[in-house]
Amino acid sequence: MKQYLNTLKNIYENGIDHVDRTGVGRRSIFGVQDRYNIEGYRLPLVTTRQAFTKFLIHETLWFISGSMDTTILKENGMHHWDKWALDQEPIEAFVQKYFPEDQDMQEMFRIHYKEQIGSIGPLYGHNWRNAPNHPEGVHQLWPKIPVNEIPSDKLQSIKEHFEFQKEQLDEEQAKEFSFEDFASDCYYETYDQLNELIRNLKHRPHSSRHVVNAWIPAFVPFETLSPKENIILGKSALTACHTMFQVFVYPAKEEGGKKRLSLMMTIRSQDYPVGGVYNIAQYSLLAMLLAHCNDMEPYEYIHSVGDCHIYADQMPFVPEQLSREPITGPTVWLNPDKKDLFQFKPEDIKIENYRYHPRIDYPIAA
Repeated sequence: MKQYLNTLKNIYENGIDHVDRTGVGRRSIFGVQDRYNIEGYRLPLVTTRQAFTKFLIHETLWFISGSMDTTILKENGMHHWDKWALDQEPIEAFVQKYFPEDQDMQEMFRIHYKEQIGSIGPLYGHNWRNAPNHPEGVHQLWPKIPVNEIPSDKLQSIKEHFEFQKEQLDEEQAKEFSFEDFASDCYYETYDQLNELIRNLKHRPHSSRHVVNAWIPAFVPFETLSPKENIILGKSALTACHTMFQVFVYPAKEEGGKKRLSLMMTIRSQDYPVGGVYNIAQYSLLAMLLAHCNDMEPYEYIHSVGDCHIYADQMPFVPEQLSREPITGPTVWLNPDKKDLFQFKPEDIKIENYRYHPRIDYPIAA
């Protein structure tokens, strides 16, 4: 993790101090790209302080599930998202603020949003799995419908597009190219980017279109409102920081070997002492899972950041971490019997031989 420490040091020594949304203030550099070798399932997890591997695994699988609901994290003792997740108090404040005299409207809102308590709104994994497919689907997650219910005029257009796509495939790929799946993806109001990525890794591994996007402009929250008010209005609690990731497949090193998978994550803004630690490890783990489920080998993780910063109240803790010597990092074990990304459970992932220096309690800006 020398790359991580070098970037942390660069921010600390050369960054620009400025005010920010949280009011805490931060020191930033702009435009960082670090590369981590993840061959042999080596996990780039910081060792100069303790990171919590249980949270790392659970949150990664939570993203993959597409959920907005933080309940499963809380049930497993992880409360990182609690300060941003919707609860009863902001719902009550909202109805009193906007409908002070309308009791019926107040009650309607209370009933509707009671089911969303624990939600962080449409963010990260939700957007990976439920990106709006058409403009009218932006504010409502419409159910998927069978192909036989797609209007005939729309279906004809989809059939023509399907035949064109099928012609680009070889004979084996074409056998598994399902019209039902293709038609559904074209018509559904939401789009499962992650599932499409997996399908394309199988059929077109060397494509340059292996992109999953968490930045959905319609879901970007209003800066003048609180995170919880934004959730009530159909926005995300926070503006997506890790905005997209892209996968690239290299040929095998030698004849008869497996293809090699690399992943680059692009992040617009990062709290490097805290978020950087987990995001580097999480997206490396995601690369390993994608490789494992597609009979490939993990190769490299690239971490690309726009505004890379240390918050003002974190600055006093940085010299201690920089003074520590890194320890050889851990490796990842994945259940060899699991090959479906969406079927992985926490017990199917183990981070082994993780040794670290004592904990450093960096504050987190809200």
